[in-house]
Amino acid sequence: MEMKAIIKSMIRQYPVIYFCTMVATIIYCGIFVPNENFSLTFLISLFVFGLLGDLPMLLFYSPKELTEKRWRVRKVLHFITLELVLLCTAKWLDFYQTRLQGAFFFILILLVYIIVCLSLYYSDKRLANTLNEEIMKRKHS
Repeated sequence: MEMKAIIKSMIRQYPVIYFCTMVATIIYCGIFVPNENFSLTFLISLFVFGLLGDLPMLLFYSPKELTEKRWRVRKVLHFITLELVLLCTAKWLDFYQTRLQGAFFFILILLVYIIVCLSLYYSDKRLANTLNEEIMKRKHS
């Protein structure tokens, strides 16, 4: 995948990542720290947390077109890297203290990952359908 395409994808998916991060934070905090008040610094850290969640997309960079097998391997590495980066960052920022909270955090990251992947899939599918319709129109003209 070319760097330009990766950056475009990162820009496209960041709002979804940030929105999902906010929803996950509401769920997590509602369960584990329901009476906590959060500062502006905490909200800024969520913004940065979303950016960190976007950075592992750089693993898909390749000067050549990736084969299906290489794409799948990178997809797995992407998920593992994403989980490690976000779990370590969350622990460093003291977002969770217990193993249960860490496990719940892991699941929330997984859910956000799935939502972002589905969002990008349907966006790409919609674009492909639009392009195919345009090709068919031109072909029949």
